Amino acid sequence: MSVPELTLANLTTGLKTFSARYQALDVFIADVAELRELANGQPVPGLHQFDQDSFVFENEGAGYRLQFFFSEGVAQLTRHDCSVSQQTNMDTSVVSEMLRAGLSFQEHGYSECSLLLGLLVGAVFGGSTGLESFRRVCALCFDPVEQQWRAYDGGLVRWLKSALAPLSVIAGLSR
Repeated sequence: MSVPELTLANLTTGLKTFSARYQALDVFIADVAELRELANGQPVPGLHQFDQDSFVFENEGAGYRLQFFFSEGVAQLTRHDCSVSQQTNMDTSVVSEMLRAGLSFQEHGYSECSLLLGLLVGAVFGGSTGLESFRRVCALCFDPVEQQWRAYDGGLVRWLKSALAPLSVIAGLSR
């Protein structure tokens, strides 16, 4: 039996579905097929370098940015207004090495889980912009058979929130 994987299209669908309340979708690097390809040194058409820890791409005419938090093994998808065609191609050797480091992070317990989990991250409650403020978050699980994201309230929610939303990842929304 093959291990289920997410695609970049699955990620954009999840963010679009819940876009009224959330600005980002955080997932584990190891769960995304295209990121595993990049980690193995294979180029992925349509991905363009944005800065040293992120790239941009288009899906169905909309622009997206995928930022990596390598030490946590997390990738964060946000909308991106800049023209993707103006970006440079990726230096796959550098990104591949960093993605491998992010993938190895996940060998500490999560790799045995067959669920495809994500965490939507939204605006700060109460209007404060300080990092100490609570942000709206929603745990999700992707159903690979139905190709849909659903709210997840299973036994891994507490762990999921701590694994996918460390302070450095939540801080990424303000960049």
